[in-house]
Amino acid sequence: MILLVAQSANNNWPWIGNLISGVSVVVGALIAYRSTHRTLRAQREIAEYQVTNSKEVNQSQMNEKLILENRVSWDNETRELILKLIGQFFSLNHTIEKSGIIQKRLDLSRDSSIPVKQREKMMRLTENERKDLVAGMESMSAIVETVALVRLHLFEDTPNERRVWDKIIDIEQHFSKSEKVPSNELNELTEIARIYFQGNWERSMMMNNSGNTVAHV
Repeated sequence: MILLVAQSANNNWPWIGNLISGVSVVVGALIAYRSTHRTLRAQREIAEYQVTNSKEVNQSQMNEKLILENRVSWDNETRELILKLIGQFFSLNHTIEKSGIIQKRLDLSRDSSIPVKQREKMMRLTENERKDLVAGMESMSAIVETVALVRLHLFEDTPNERRVWDKIIDIEQHFSKSEKVPSNELNELTEIARIYFQGNWERSMMMNNSGNTVAHV
């Protein structure tokens, strides 16, 4: 009887060994799965963080680029306005010069020593003279409008902006008195504006390269 039990036990050992081996494989697989799962989760979290961080960096770069583009666009508009204003001043100078000639002729027409018919002829304006005077009035109105737009664009109150605006005010004093604006003052305005825009361009490039705010000039 004892021999039969022993024999039966001995016959079951291979099955028990197989069971233990199978359990070991399953446990090992579960451990490997959990380890792999943790690794994959960690990798996914890292990837999500990198994506989020990349989006934030890209958004920041896009914002900086947009600010820089708006700055350059604003400077270009201001440059065009100042160039337009300088051209209007030159045009007004031409009109004032013609108006001066007409005025001298009208003053001379009051000379009683000149024959009446000749004086009457001197007092009459030609069609071209009328057009020139009308164009002069329109030019003055256009200058007032352009000056206002320039002032709106020069809003930062930097040293170079103040130099530009102060020179425009100086020039305005001439045309408000119907005086020709001296060419040297228009040239000076051109040079001051050039320095102003060069400073703005250099500042924009520094902001683009460093991503930091640069002091206004």
